[in-house]
Amino acid sequence: MGTDKPNKLYIPPSDPIGRTPFENDLFERAQLASRIQGYLGRISDGCVIEIDAAWGEGKTWFGKNLDFYLRENGHKTVFIDAFENDYVDDAFILITSELLKLINPDSTEGKALISTGKAIASNLLPITAKISLNLLGQYLLGKAGLGDSASDAMGDIADSAEKWIEDGLKHSEMQKKSREDFKASLIAFTKVQSKPVIVFIDELDRCKPTFAVQVIERIKHLFNAQNLIFVLLLNREQMEAAIRGVYGDAIDASEYLGKFVQFSLTLPKKIRNPLDRRDFNREFSVEQAKRYGLLDIKEISAFVDDFSFLATIFELSYRDIERAFILYAMTAPNVRGIPSALAWLIFLKLKHTEIFIRVARNESTAHQEAAKVLLDNNNRITGTSLSNMSVVMRGLHTASSTPNGFEVMASETIRALVNYPNWSSISDRIIPAICEQIDLAIQK
Repeated sequence: MGTDKPNKLYIPPSDPIGRTPFENDLFERAQLASRIQGYLGRISDGCVIEIDAAWGEGKTWFGKNLDFYLRENGHKTVFIDAFENDYVDDAFILITSELLKLINPDSTEGKALISTGKAIASNLLPITAKISLNLLGQYLLGKAGLGDSASDAMGDIADSAEKWIEDGLKHSEMQKKSREDFKASLIAFTKVQSKPVIVFIDELDRCKPTFAVQVIERIKHLFNAQNLIFVLLLNREQMEAAIRGVYGDAIDASEYLGKFVQFSLTLPKKIRNPLDRRDFNREFSVEQAKRYGLLDIKEISAFVDDFSFLATIFELSYRDIERAFILYAMTAPNVRGIPSALAWLIFLKLKHTEIFIRVARNESTAHQEAAKVLLDNNNRITGTSLSNMSVVMRGLHTASSTPNGFEVMASETIRALVNYPNWSSISDRIIPAICEQIDLAIQK
């Protein structure tokens, strides 16, 4: 079986941008965009806004559509994928190069921003690093500290230290002057804009911790200008972990991040609307079925119902749901007539991967753990469309974990299996056989 080294399947991500902002807005997030735009219209000073959501909950989709929406409403914007660019030597260079795309380089503002930006970039490497490296090279080459006596060597080192301090003071003044000049040229551009300039920074929480922290620190110290707003799209929990990775566990990461962010909001997630009985997870599942051309499969409706309900009960992300339909698309032609079992085992692969791998090996303890996941949530499953699936899968997992379990299978499981006509003969290999079909590693 391919459990240890599953086949790999690459699925290109869907384009989040339609012909208009928030096209196919399944979760009614355009309303949030409108509120954010109204808030931006009341800000004259620069600020940093944080939009927080867990991985896979649509931050990038929302951010790119909000970017489109704001551009359509007269804002100048740039969108930066920090993760794709965390190889850059310094975050200042990345942000400045993106801002320059909004400015005519031959204009007065453009020339000033380029000139002052170059001055800051050339001064970003601390003078201590430059001088220390130079001194170390001289010492190793015999040009420093190798006088005729120890006193000569000490004298050389003292002279070098004095020069180091002098250069350090000069460098500090140069840094201060370059920062002031850059900020002045930046303000000269932003203050004449009719609406705030918006810089989106996405995937910050996926970057190397040092780069992620450097980004927010550069924003604070070098890009604090009126009419310039940064929107950070991130998972706050992961960003705080990055801060602790740089400064140690003793730091209050939440408080530290709060020094850089003026306004925070959590991207709302709609699951159900009891007023009009809408099920947003199901609507998203239907869209995935359409995307992957699954609507002509006889059992797709049952799979959509079961998996969207699993997504609600177990709080799956939208990315989890998308991956589930990728797996179903690759599996369904080979495993027909059991959509509920597929829904459960695909869920197990996505959210309890270690259990899934061991279930695929037909390990009895893994079957017991899988059955327990269902049993622990039985109160939320009973009375729903998942009741029958839960009975069947708990029965099969229990039978698989017990000697002669299939010979003494509980009558309620046997009755429930009537709904699965393709399962005319049940063996202790049925679950591993299904697992083998869906054991694909998804690359995105």
